[in-house]
Amino acid sequence: AVWGTDGFGSVKVAWLGGFDIWLVALLAGLALSVVLWFCSDDESHPPFFKFSVIFAFCMSVVWLDLIANEVVAVLEAFGALANISTSILGLTVLAWGNSVGDLVADTATARAGQVKTAIASCFGSPLLSALVGLGIALTVSTSSSGPLTTSIDTQNSVAICTLLFTLFSSGATFARYGYKPPRAFAYYLYGVYGIFMM
Repeated sequence: AVWGTDGFGSVKVAWLGGFDIWLVALLAGLALSVVLWFCSDDESHPPFFKFSVIFAFCMSVVWLDLIANEVVAVLEAFGALANISTSILGLTVLAWGNSVGDLVADTATARAGQVKTAIASCFGSPLLSALVGLGIALTVSTSSSGPLTTSIDTQNSVAICTLLFTLFSSGATFARYGYKPPRAFAYYLYGVYGIFMM
């Protein structure tokens, strides 16, 4: 086998004499860093610049996946200890943490006068997450474990209905005011979210 453990959860690389995988990754990273340092200067890119950009992007995805898995695990443990439904945690804590970046970016874009861009980003980012993110996750899961069986509880049903209602009302408002909705529409959205949270 290529991978193995020592009985204590430490993953080792069998074909490298049983070294810990973190040690192998550390040494490989140091070696590549030295190569990158000596092959780079302030005037030009190294010959393998495109490869390094692609590699950095892939590693960013890997780290985001690892962090997301740990966050979900911590939330599940917290829910089990506090006897809180995982759906409630997903609709509150996880949703708030996942949306902070979009909130800051969209607010800055709207304050800069790019209203259409901010509105498109508000709907485009969750759409990408729902269609591409969930689609890839379900594809991987069903490919390895077969059909996925699940159920929608009351909290998720209410969330879906609230989302559809908000989408239709927002679309009608944007069309009516030419993507320049009045300030009262913001208070309306705050009210809908407040009612949903109750």
